[in-house]
Amino acid sequence: QRRARLALDKIIDWSVARGLPPFADILKADVEDFLFIYDDKPQAQTEMLQIWKWLSIEAIGNRWRLDNPCAQIPWPKLNPKRVNVWPRETVERYAAGAEMMGQPGLAALIRFGFESGQRLGDLRRAQHGRHFNGERFTIKQSKTGAVVSFLVAKRAGSVLERARYAGSPYLFTNYD
Repeated sequence: QRRARLALDKIIDWSVARGLPPFADILKADVEDFLFIYDDKPQAQTEMLQIWKWLSIEAIGNRWRLDNPCAQIPWPKLNPKRVNVWPRETVERYAAGAEMMGQPGLAALIRFGFESGQRLGDLRRAQHGRHFNGERFTIKQSKTGAVVSFLVAKRAGSVLERARYAGSPYLFTNYD
């Protein structure tokens, strides 16, 4: 919803810059001109087109217009990018570097993130007792809002216990 609202705000800003033309007067060419702003960003262009199509459908449903100016605009062709996942050797190299700098919490974060597949930003605030009970890890993902719960493998659990800092409730910290 946040991304849709941001896209809608950009469309509103574009409309304000053009003197707020009535939505009923927007032509296919106007929408294509707007989308051209994002010609080098196909994912953003796709999101913007989706919002335009939604606005047009709503306008037809509310009898503000009879046609959909976006109906004949094709979806941008997306070329999905490959996600480069670090190999275990790289993870170990970064974790060892963190340990050499006296940051065992950072090393544990790197290793546990690799083992669990969870986003590091979600993991960094995880706490003993709240998110990890010694065998199960439970966290709400920031991107999807889904609550994920899984048994922690012994290898990953030992990483967490080795990095535990007395007096801190956090899993991945080196200080109070």
